[in-house]
Amino acid sequence: MTDTTEELDDGSHSAIRKSFVLASSLGAVLAVLLFAVIMQGSRQSLLDEDLLGGFYDAQAQSLLKGQINVDPDVPGLEGFRIGDETQIYQGIAPAVIRMPLLVLTDRFAGRLTGVSMLMAFSTALAFLIAAGWRIRSLIRNTAAMRSTETVCTGIVAFGIAGSSLLFLSSATWVYHEALLWGAAFSIASLTSLFYWLAPRSSSEPKARLGPLLLAVVFAGLAVNTRSSIGLGPLAALGVTAACLLFALLFDNKGRRSGSDAGDPQRAPFVQRISGWDSQRSTTRPVWAISVILIGALAAVVLYAAVNFARFDSWFGVPLDKQVLVEFDPVRLTALEANGNTLFGLKYAPSVLLQTLRPDALSFSSEFPFVGFPDQKPTSIGSAIFAERDWSSSLPSSQPLLFFAGCLGVLVLLMPNKLGVRPGVKVLRIPVIGAAAGGALFIAFGYISERYLTDLFPFLALVGLVGLQALAALILDRGSDAQKGSVSLARKLAGPALVFALVVGSLFSVWVNASLALQYGLVIAPSANESQRSRWLGLQDRLGGRPEVLRLSESSQLPEPGPKGQVLIVGECEEMYRSSGATWYLLEDAGDSGALQVVLRKTAPIIEPTAIVESVSATSQSSLMLQPLGQSRYRLFVQTVSDEGTKRSFNGKTFTLFKDEPRALTALMTRRLGAAVVFDQQSGRELLRVAAPLPSAPFEPVKSANLQVQTSAITTTACDQFLR
Repeated sequence: MTDTTEELDDGSHSAIRKSFVLASSLGAVLAVLLFAVIMQGSRQSLLDEDLLGGFYDAQAQSLLKGQINVDPDVPGLEGFRIGDETQIYQGIAPAVIRMPLLVLTDRFAGRLTGVSMLMAFSTALAFLIAAGWRIRSLIRNTAAMRSTETVCTGIVAFGIAGSSLLFLSSATWVYHEALLWGAAFSIASLTSLFYWLAPRSSSEPKARLGPLLLAVVFAGLAVNTRSSIGLGPLAALGVTAACLLFALLFDNKGRRSGSDAGDPQRAPFVQRISGWDSQRSTTRPVWAISVILIGALAAVVLYAAVNFARFDSWFGVPLDKQVLVEFDPVRLTALEANGNTLFGLKYAPSVLLQTLRPDALSFSSEFPFVGFPDQKPTSIGSAIFAERDWSSSLPSSQPLLFFAGCLGVLVLLMPNKLGVRPGVKVLRIPVIGAAAGGALFIAFGYISERYLTDLFPFLALVGLVGLQALAALILDRGSDAQKGSVSLARKLAGPALVFALVVGSLFSVWVNASLALQYGLVIAPSANESQRSRWLGLQDRLGGRPEVLRLSESSQLPEPGPKGQVLIVGECEEMYRSSGATWYLLEDAGDSGALQVVLRKTAPIIEPTAIVESVSATSQSSLMLQPLGQSRYRLFVQTVSDEGTKRSFNGKTFTLFKDEPRALTALMTRRLGAAVVFDQQSGRELLRVAAPLPSAPFEPVKSANLQVQTSAITTTACDQFLR
């Protein structure tokens, strides 16, 4: 057994590759469709404005104006107030990619998050298919692709895609978009790197730098999208440059003198440690080192320059300057306890426990029958977290990749003992880099399911190694032994492996799809009231009714119940659902402030105008219409009391033309202290703010320039649920 890859004739190689790529692509396409379906479950359309989306669009528009700060209304509480400006902390690469489109038109500004996430998910899967093919070539180059393997390849591709990447479809947030593009660029860089490290045959030109250049470019994009994941390919490139330099200074001298000739036990040091024979990759090591160093330096300099322009710091982010800190006492306490940072090894025990625990799922009678654990993650020691969000674990939510990855690590450490072709050792370099980048999240004072994505590039690469090693050990050896006697254990091993792969793949997809649906439509503040109502109705029709709590109209809301619990006020006056930490409104027909409102502009409106108002003995609350010019408006809530006049954050812009009616639904819910307004025709949300609301009913306000008609709302979903 040698370190070089056996070469197939071009026809055989092309046929096997075609079968592999087609099967993998079919599984990937099914995963993309599932991703889109889940993502759209909490949205109105593909080009939708999202609660925490549009950050990169705003950044791109600012860059086109020669600015780095963004409109403060876009990030809202997630923005950073630096002097008189508002900044975001997300990497700049996805914003730069948008700039050519936004130069041509601003029609899609604020609406590109969903499209971008789909593109990132598809890009990650495309490069994973390329990685899987090269890994198969390294481990099983001469193995035929029979029908059983073809089917398994498609199912496993579907299962790998149905991992933490699929969970990110739960909400079209900038955090999920950054994770998806960070993972996609990281996988692209690592795949390009080991295409350069392990050429398919000795006939490939050794002076080629194309794959290495791609690896460097993608690494720069990754680190300027999400720095933690992006450090993975940068680390892999750094190890590659160090190995090249060492080989250039020491190992190649021995080769030139012939001291190692014919002695496999005295292979060059770099090759023995890393598994990489640098002379198979390039005859121009100095050029290769230069490409890596210049590219990596450019990526880091760009990151530092952007960070300095935003925060007057090369690499640090002033977390205490985030607007959210003013309204989140838990985060403020965590920052004060940790010197205004949320990074430290004190967080590692808690994060590792949650990441690796085998019991991080719960099962119920409600569709889809699988969900997050009943309790939030445990905190170990004195570490104070900014948030311990609902979270599963690697072995629970993605067992296929987790256990295949464990085997893959063993294969890379000792391929000879496991009977695997030693050429696979060349993957040690990109895998080490991926591990270095993925491991950084364990020192972060925030636990969330989405952060498992930081480990995905590492887990996907070692998982592919483990899966192909299993195929080589069981399927290929079984094929070789067909001419002779084959033991019963060997005969059973192949079907058992196929069964395990199919079950593991489908289980991973089911779990992560279920977690995404539960998070997006029950737990997170991403979906609106009608979407939550539809999801509850679907669950009810598919069996397993959630727990229902009844409340009188005069009562205050109790503490939130377990995840999914339904609360009905009176005779369907209001309906809520618990996220496990808060109540979300599903429907409201209460007398205090649930109204259908029809606006008709009769003359130009040049100053803020009240639409409806509620007056009590101590305060007055009004839903206000603010003109922006050119028939564009936005809403806000204004409260006048003895403490003075307060106004909420502004809503999204919309048009209101003369004599053209605009129908709105306004939910001014005093029990939650929140005002929600959305357009009846499109379902587009125009305003969602917290505001103190009096118990007195809201009434239309007369105006010379604006006609306002109001009517009651019916709670159709609640009525159907109680039938």
